[in-house]
This record gives sequence, structure tokens and C-alpha cells, in this order.
Amino acid sequence: MVSGVFHRFSNFMKINKQLSALIISTLFIYSCSNSSAPKQYTKTNKPSTGKFPKVPKRVIPGGISDSWRYLGKSDSGKIAVEINDSSIAKLGNEKYKFTDRKTITNRNGFNFQSFPPHTYDVSEWIMNCSDKQYKITSKSIFDEYGTIIKTYDLSGNYSSIRRNSIIDKEYGYVCKNEGKNIGY
Repeated sequence: MVSGVFHRFSNFMKINKQLSALIISTLFIYSCSNSSAPKQYTKTNKPSTGKFPKVPKRVIPGGISDSWRYLGKSDSGKIAVEINDSSIAKLGNEKYKFTDRKTITNRNGFNFQSFPPHTYDVSEWIMNCSDKQYKITSKSIFDEYGTIIKTYDLSGNYSSIRRNSIIDKEYGYVCKNEGKNIGY
């Protein structure tokens, strides 16, 4: 008799386990398919509602053609310097004009002088090779997405080229054909 009661109790427990598992599985499946589930878990074919701001496409001022030649970085390492090889044009006796692009690679602690903060600087220059002097004629500054911030028309006097400066690298490239085998 004891064994009969034990046998019935054992069968009752087996049925209860199976029933409990069935109920839990059913509830789980129902909750996953329920329309009140959070939206991030449901698939939709609707277009985005635009909750996230659109990030503008990044454009590098001056383009990315093969005519841009990398000349190096500034002493601080915060500015990468490139020159547009196809922009170099002779103006007269030992005078050339050219375009350069400077990319500020680290804006932390960078001295923008009197200009607003920017990422790119595309400038037009005149280089006097015989006198080893230069002057900048225009400068356009751009944000990190290549959107123009402002253009400056500059008319100043010629300045002397300081040794081992960025403009000295440009002088070597424009006037002495140095560094034409480096860059990209």
C-alpha cells in the first residue's frame, strides 16, 4: 500500500513538472510575440523616424586627388601639411604660386591665433625662391566635415622663411624640387 501511494505521488510530480514546463514555455512564446513588446525587439518595415541626427558626409577640402603630396607634420605634431602639386605655377622670375592644405590632427591646446577653431586650412601662397620669402594671399578654413567656415583674402608683405618650419618644407618642394619622392 505504501508503495502504491508513493507510485501515485511520483506520477503526480512528473505530470506537474511537465505541466509547469509547458506553461512556462507558452508564456515565454506569448510574451515574445505580444505586440506590447518593446519596439527595439520588433521588426518593422517602416522608415526610421529620424530620432538620431543625420551626420553630414565628411568631405576633405581641396579633394583627394593624386596631386596632393604629403610633406610631413609640424614640430608639435598637431598639423599635417600637404601641397597640391598641380597648383604650382610660375609667376615670373623665381616666383611661384601654390596651394597647400593643413589638417589639424590634434586640436587639444592648439593655438588658432585670431582664427576660429577649425580642422582644415586651404591656403594660396606666393613663394619668392631667389629671396627665400613667401606671402599668403588667401586662406579658407573648414570644420571637420569639410564645411567652409570662412575665407580670408590676405594681402601682406613678404616674410622670410624660418629654417625647419612648415614653409621651409614647402620652399624645398616648390623651389628646389626636394621631397618629390615622399608622400602619397
